[in-house]
Amino acid sequence: MKVKLKFVWLSLIFINLLLLGMWGCEKDMNQSGSSMKVYHISLKDLDIGEQMLVKSLQGLFNRKIEEGNKELPMIYTFIRTSDYKWYEDYKDNYPLSSELKTIVSLIYDADAYADGYVLWDTARPWTLTIAFTYAAQFNALILTPQLADQLHINKKLLMDFTQDKWYYPTIDSGQVQNISGKAEGYAWALERLLAGCDMTRLVYLRDDIPDLKDFIIFKKLFAINLDPLNNTDEINLLKQILLKYPPEIQVLGWADASYATQPGQDNVTVEKALVTLLSENNDFLLPADFANNLSFHGLFQPPTKLEQEEQSGIYEKGKKYACFIVSDGDNLQYDFNHMRTVLWEHSKRGKYPLGWTLAPTLVHYAPFIAWYYYNSAAESGFNDTFITGPSGYAYVHPSSLDEANLLAFIDLTAEAMKNMDMSCMVTIDSRGKESTTYQKFAENSDIKGVFMVEPDHAYYPPGRSHVFSTDTHDMGYIVEAVRASKQTANDLTNEIKIAAQKYPFVMVYVHAWDNNFDAVFETIKNLQSSGEFEVVGPYQFMDCLIQYKKQ
Repeated sequence: MKVKLKFVWLSLIFINLLLLGMWGCEKDMNQSGSSMKVYHISLKDLDIGEQMLVKSLQGLFNRKIEEGNKELPMIYTFIRTSDYKWYEDYKDNYPLSSELKTIVSLIYDADAYADGYVLWDTARPWTLTIAFTYAAQFNALILTPQLADQLHINKKLLMDFTQDKWYYPTIDSGQVQNISGKAEGYAWALERLLAGCDMTRLVYLRDDIPDLKDFIIFKKLFAINLDPLNNTDEINLLKQILLKYPPEIQVLGWADASYATQPGQDNVTVEKALVTLLSENNDFLLPADFANNLSFHGLFQPPTKLEQEEQSGIYEKGKKYACFIVSDGDNLQYDFNHMRTVLWEHSKRGKYPLGWTLAPTLVHYAPFIAWYYYNSAAESGFNDTFITGPSGYAYVHPSSLDEANLLAFIDLTAEAMKNMDMSCMVTIDSRGKESTTYQKFAENSDIKGVFMVEPDHAYYPPGRSHVFSTDTHDMGYIVEAVRASKQTANDLTNEIKIAAQKYPFVMVYVHAWDNNFDAVFETIKNLQSSGEFEVVGPYQFMDCLIQYKKQ
């Protein structure tokens, strides 16, 4: 087999890292006396075909480990800086022994565990997600024709998606169908592959990034890459796929912004279009592009139980209250990257009370990462608190769900929040039925409070708030008055003070993508020094709000 120069280069980098002391094998700490072996490989300098092959190997190995094969090594891939840092955190908490691998050596090690391989067509990139869906069910590797020739693969060719004739179940058996394009290809996959997939999850993702690809094989998911905005045929095909699934499927992924071709479209508008479409179909989105190594993360349980001590609030008459909630930590992509490498290491984090939105499903997909956030929280004065968003269990407009599916979604939300020890949530919802929708949340869950952050609510006065009551508890609800993005500290302070003239409770929704934390922290300092404001966490804020409204 040929070994490219880039692999030699990677080996030299590995030696340098060893000299820096970054990659030492961990001391064996578990009771059985055996360490967990991990093969790791960098994808940075691999072409797209090589990257996808590695991700298929990663999903395959990690799935077999989850199924009980404890002899196999786990596979971990490096794409960006955060991947290295997460790996170091794992090594600090688990007895890992690691070994650098090349594609050639990984293929050699995979020989006994893969039943064959499939080919996908780089000239028709939409065939990649179908190839991954197929490979998940048939225990196969993902290859381009060039790689198959170059690596001299000895495994059996199960399916060739580069041709216009597709066979099922394999290339040498079953029925054949002529495939003329993308819509026909997905119709083929829908008819033949959906029944063998995990029926609770659908992956919607871009073709040209490796993130989440390992999770398709790890969980045997149905993967699609369709355009929800600009092509009627593909919208209809997506609806067909959704209708084939049971109610309340989880769509894992992100709307593909490369389709944002209409004037004014961007990532957010494409995303909202997808979420709206899903909500109207009683489905929901778990935002998760750029969530690398998801199969690897899913193999680790938290070292200890997730817990946070809620600090109760007591309303003081005449005081004004401000609560700062940092988003978008609710997105898995944010959890895996931006929060880890930017927000979590800010020098002033922890000096001021902040609420952080996290995906409540994070403990399901990546238990260790959820544990890491809780155990790195600032303990002094209980400054960090974690709440769920957006909309609870997943990204959806709850008011768009029919009653049966709304109740089912509330149950999922309540269970996820219990697992993540969360009491408050952020929701994005502006369908005109919020009062009845969130009364049901109060009646069917123990949620303490809901923060509304939908921009469409901007025309409501800051005093628009409610307390939903049940026989057992009260649930606060408030429409936020101020959004923190790129304002200066003085501007943000003035906005909050103006809002507080009409209403003594101001929730400040911090749009974390803008990285305006210096101004946010300076604003908090300004408010605290004024003497008229209490800056509190979300739990205290809700306690005080409920007490205020029930005076």
